[in-house]
Amino acid sequence: MTVTQIRIIGGRWRGSKLDVTIQGQLRPSGDRVRETLFNWFGATLYGMHCLDVFAGTGALGLEAVSRGAASALLIEQHLPSAKSLQERVSTLQDSQTVEVLQGDAYRWLKQQALMAEADHYDVIFLDPPFTELHYEDLLDAVRPILRDGGRLYLETATSAAVKLPNWLQVLRQKTQGQVAMTLLQRVQ
Repeated sequence: MTVTQIRIIGGRWRGSKLDVTIQGQLRPSGDRVRETLFNWFGATLYGMHCLDVFAGTGALGLEAVSRGAASALLIEQHLPSAKSLQERVSTLQDSQTVEVLQGDAYRWLKQQALMAEADHYDVIFLDPPFTELHYEDLLDAVRPILRDGGRLYLETATSAAVKLPNWLQVLRQKTQGQVAMTLLQRVQ
């Protein structure tokens, strides 16, 4: 285990440094990756409802709320990481707009798809462990809860081959080191 810090790079919490313990497959999105992603969003995050499916450090969801998103639900399976994430949210004193849920992301997504009154999100962040082999299944699982016109950010290893479904349109793509970044929009 290694202790490091993530830094919120923009918005109301800009410059806040939060301690993170790196365990297992946890791979925080770097400052450059987040800066590029949130430059892509610009001011469009204001008032949006976000879902960070494989939250890990919470960097993506917390950055979104810092930049004006109305809410963020952060899902993390690893119990120690989820507890640490809850502590980071408490440090920022914003448990009203940021919720942490400890549990299996796939199971949660499948439950949401079955619910008639499931919440729908304007922005979904998908940054699964790079050992994830079922990107197409994951994309299918988020479809029922991504609003029409909603945006989906997918972060993968550059070596990953992902077949995108026809209900998603690529808005932006970029690689930084070993990371492939793709911003998509739901078109149907």
